[in-house]
Amino acid sequence: MKLSTTSKTQSLGLLFEKQAKQFLLSQNLQFIEANSHCKFGEIDLIMLDQNTLCFIEVRYRGNKSKSSALGSINKGKQRKIHQSSQHWLSRHSQYKHHFCRFDCVGIEPKQANEAKPNSFNDYHTINVNSVDYKLAWVKNAFM
Repeated sequence: MKLSTTSKTQSLGLLFEKQAKQFLLSQNLQFIEANSHCKFGEIDLIMLDQNTLCFIEVRYRGNKSKSSALGSINKGKQRKIHQSSQHWLSRHSQYKHHFCRFDCVGIEPKQANEAKPNSFNDYHTINVNSVDYKLAWVKNAFM
């Protein structure tokens, strides 16, 4: 039964990645690629913010998670994203002169009557399947 749990988790992850992409498009970023895989790992979204190439990690955490969505991106994950971005750039030379940055989009359930969340200082509310979620976009989340 582990397979169905993993499939459900992966489906939920893809759903929130699509929501993050739509939000970033609404912020005038240009979409380049999603779910770029290589031997080092995966980059969820690759987008352009004017002349800056953005490698974006999307993280969702439910109510019962011990860490926040943004807090779950540890040094090991950051290293994998950085290595994956270097690999991606080596295969897409047209972007070699662009500035690069690493952004994160965190998504968490919005609690009823929540005035200001603890984990996100600035967020946008999105509605997915009639449930409200907090979406926070952090530019330059790590180096």
